[in-house]
Amino acid sequence: MEEVSKIGQSLRRQLFRGFALGLLVVVPAVVLIVTVAATFGYVANSNNGSSMEPTLSDGDAIWVKRVDLAEVRVGDILVAIQRPGEEPIGHRVVSVDPLPGGGYRMVTKGDANRWAEEWEAEPGQTVGVAVAHVPFVGYLVRFAHTLAGRIVLLVTVAALVLALALMRRRRVTQTG
Repeated sequence: MEEVSKIGQSLRRQLFRGFALGLLVVVPAVVLIVTVAATFGYVANSNNGSSMEPTLSDGDAIWVKRVDLAEVRVGDILVAIQRPGEEPIGHRVVSVDPLPGGGYRMVTKGDANRWAEEWEAEPGQTVGVAVAHVPFVGYLVRFAHTLAGRIVLLVTVAALVLALALMRRRRVTQTG
C-alpha cells in the first residue's frame, strides 16, 4: 500500500511540475509575442459580440495593425474607435470615399448584420485593420487588460517560481 501512495505522490509531483513549467513557458511566451507584435505596430484586442460571425466570434483575440486611412480597402475588417471612451467597433469595410480635407466616409457592416453603418473618419483618427485572429483567446486578452488580470498574472508567475524553487531546494537537500 505504501508503494501505491509513493506512486500517487510521484504522479502528483510530476503533474504539478508539468503544469508549473507549462505556465512558466506559456505565459512569458504569450507576453513576449504580444510585446513584439506591439513593437511592430500590432495590438491585441478581444472581439466583443456576434456581429462578425462566422468570421469572428465573441471572445476571439484579434491582432490589429494601425494603418493610415488611405490604406483601408474594401473587404478589410476595420477596427475603429468612433467616440472617445467607447469600445472599438470591428466591421467589414463595404466602401471608402475620400472627403475634402483628408477624411474619409466609411461604410462598414458586420458579416452577420442586415444593415450597414456609415461614418466619417477624420484625419488622424485611430483606425486599424484586423490581420489575424485566434479563437477564444480574447477572453484572456480582456481579463489581462484589467487591473485584476495583471495582478493575477504577476501573483501566478511569482507563486510558480517560488514553488519550483522550493521543490528544487527540497530535492537538493534530500539527495545531499
